[in-house]
Amino acid sequence: MGETTARLVRMIYDWRENKLDKTALHVVMPVFSESYMGGVYNEKAIEIFSRYLYIIDDSNLEFWIYVLRNHMKEVDMSDFGRYRFREAGRIPVQLGIPLVELSSMQLIEAEKKFAKMNIGETFVCVHAREANEKKSNYGEYYAKETMVCDWNINALEKACSYLRQQGIQSVRMGKYECNTCMIPEIIDYSNQYYDELMDFYLLQKCKFMIASNSGLSMLAGYMGRPYIRVNSIGMSTGLESSAYLEMNMYIPKKFWNLEEERYLNLYEMIGIVDECHVSGSKYRERNVQLIDNTEDEICEAVIEMNQRMDDTWEETPQEVECMEKYWKIMDMWRRTHKYAKERKKFGMKGYTMNEDRISWNYLKKNLYLIDVEIL
Repeated sequence: MGETTARLVRMIYDWRENKLDKTALHVVMPVFSESYMGGVYNEKAIEIFSRYLYIIDDSNLEFWIYVLRNHMKEVDMSDFGRYRFREAGRIPVQLGIPLVELSSMQLIEAEKKFAKMNIGETFVCVHAREANEKKSNYGEYYAKETMVCDWNINALEKACSYLRQQGIQSVRMGKYECNTCMIPEIIDYSNQYYDELMDFYLLQKCKFMIASNSGLSMLAGYMGRPYIRVNSIGMSTGLESSAYLEMNMYIPKKFWNLEEERYLNLYEMIGIVDECHVSGSKYRERNVQLIDNTEDEICEAVIEMNQRMDDTWEETPQEVECMEKYWKIMDMWRRTHKYAKERKKFGMKGYTMNEDRISWNYLKKNLYLIDVEIL
């Protein structure tokens, strides 16, 4: 979901920003990576994006086979593969304004389905990444290797309890979720109501999303909704073409150096993420243990997110000072590491650094993160 929507949204954005020749017909042929073994994760995505892009599908495949057989020399192939790998760079989004909209007929259908789910007027979407989806689509080895991104949905119990007290319902997102959710009064959409159209509708209508290191958080951004990303490990990789909203926040996992018996600071964390990305074996080779956020850490971050959205958050002088240093550290790393290793392989320059605000409720209790000398 993340890979496909990122490429399609980037193309839509380039079109709107006049980075594509508008006198030409640009044709999209959806492709999967070699390691991908699953089918189309969400077929409704192709239908929705077809409102903006000309996409090759079953309805027009024979025509394009004819074109390639008989008019190959007339087809400009210079941009072939342009969106195969997500380009470095952010996509700005305005709160509540989706980059891709549902049609009037799709909205009518979605509203009927929504009415049957008994979801309250105000709700948040929640998603805890687990290995089952990766196992289904990429195989057992990849699922095990990327388990560093996984966490348990039940770690949200305190956060969901707080939200209930605020009159806000929680809706569990996902498609292949198998961990039993024990959180009272949560709507388990992933197991009870899953519907390809509703992925888009729910993410467009929610107040915000409590997200994982996964593609669903990117889709929330494209639908104009902010997220608080918990148990995050992506500070310098995997953020290409992600949507930027000022309200977006995150809290990272803790990075424990087993050899030195200490937590890594922010600058060190960014470097190790650049080297290891989401490969558990690489973190183990570097003697780094990733520690999940606690229920309290998640709850405090969600409280902050909700208050910021309600415009009731009160900024302190210490927060301003520490956040200023936080951004200086992020910028320093960007300046001193001009080329990402995995992007350089594909001829791509630079980084899409994490531009989401780190939760102050989290940072103020982990000030070792910014114990870095600014150069």
